[in-house]
Parts: sequence; C-alpha cells; structure tokens
Amino acid sequence: PREGNTARGSAPDARRFRILVLVTSVLVVGFMVTHTYITPFFLDVSGFGAGALGPLLLVSGISGVIGTFVVGAAFDRWPWGTLIVPLCLVTVGLLGLYLLGAVQPATIAMVSLVGLGFGALPPALQARTLQIAPGSTDLASATLSSAFNIGIASGSFVGGLLLTTVGVRSVALVGGLLAATALT
Repeated sequence: PREGNTARGSAPDARRFRILVLVTSVLVVGFMVTHTYITPFFLDVSGFGAGALGPLLLVSGISGVIGTFVVGAAFDRWPWGTLIVPLCLVTVGLLGLYLLGAVQPATIAMVSLVGLGFGALPPALQARTLQIAPGSTDLASATLSSAFNIGIASGSFVGGLLLTTVGVRSVALVGGLLAATALT
C-alpha cells in the first residue's frame, strides 16, 4: 500500500499543504468562537425564545448536509471553488450575524449560510488534502484532523473569553474576522 497511487497526493505540494492546514485551523477557530456560544447569541442578541433553539440548530444542520452533498458533486469539477465558496459563505454568515443578529429572519438566513458553508468544508478540505499531500496521505489526513481539533479547542476557549469580557455579540464579529483571515 505504501507504494500505491493512493499513498501520496496526486499533485504533491508541501507549500500548499501547509497553507491548507493553516487556513483550516484559523477557519475552525473562527467558526467555533461563534458556534460554541450560539445558544446565548440566539437568546440574548437575536431575542429568540428557548423553544426556537432546536429548530434553529436544525436549520443549520440541514444546511450543512446540503453543503456536504453539493461539495461532493462539485469537487472534481471545481476543486478550488469548493474551498473558496464555502469559506465565503462562512465569512459572510458570521459577519452577517454580527451586523444583523438582532433581526430574527436575518439571523435564520445567516445561520443557514454558515451551516451550508461549514458543512461543505470538511469534505472539500479532505479531498484537497488527498490531492496535495506532500508525503503520506495518511499522515496528511491526520495533520488536517489535528488542525481541526486545535481549531475546535482554541475557538471554544477564545469564545469563552469574549463571552465573559466583551459580551456575546462579539463572538460573531471575531468569528467572522477569523474566517475572513482564513479566506485571505
């Protein structure tokens, strides 16, 4: 297996792989800064009642499933677009939550955008990893997974600091700015 075609990326590129890992980590930090504290955001900024939380999270989840299927169908044709478009959706959605979070219909639309974009990213990132892995695809996949986990832990930590010092609305702003940083 180590000598087979699937053991290495089809177009190995160490520089692009390092960038992909960095972008992944920064994006996941941004997403998790907001997503970890989305319940207090919905309640305190958007003014939704506790009974709306389940349906709001369902909207996000359904959007994520749709994003996953769309990327699966589009990756071979537009590999670069399947990374950029979801990054843009997450960025616009998170910044939109910051700007329009007090408007309930806009909040629903922004949560849908974030769900659609973030749901599309893991399969697109993994597929791109398998293309540009500079060495073993197994090691490259593990590296990408580590970047995700670092982003999850760091984003939750940063979001908690923001929540207790600046306020809940700031999690959407910082999350959106981090997603925009990943986009650049």
